[in-house]
Amino acid sequence: MSNASALGYRISPGQSRLWLQQLRSPAYRAQTAIRIDGPVHLPALEAAVKNLVDRLEILRTTYRLQSGIRVPWQVISDVEELSWQRLDWSGRSPAQVDTSLD
Repeated sequence: MSNASALGYRISPGQSRLWLQQLRSPAYRAQTAIRIDGPVHLPALEAAVKNLVDRLEILRTTYRLQSGIRVPWQVISDVEELSWQRLDWSGRSPAQVDTSLD
């Protein structure tokens, strides 16, 4: 049987183990926030991140469950517009920033 399907691709045994771990523990979920001190040219930053996402399929890969199948398929999404959330916390103390990120 081919590895590809209309819905995506089979995940490897390692990906399957990681997926199961993520279901059981939030410790395996990755989130990040970046603190940037100083002026930022937002259009350049957005263009650089978009270029990275466009080039690297792993950044557009999700796992989806299909009815009747116990493990998910990996699906590589088409390139789309990124959704940005901009927060200006320049008036907040480091403690307030840490509390907001939790």
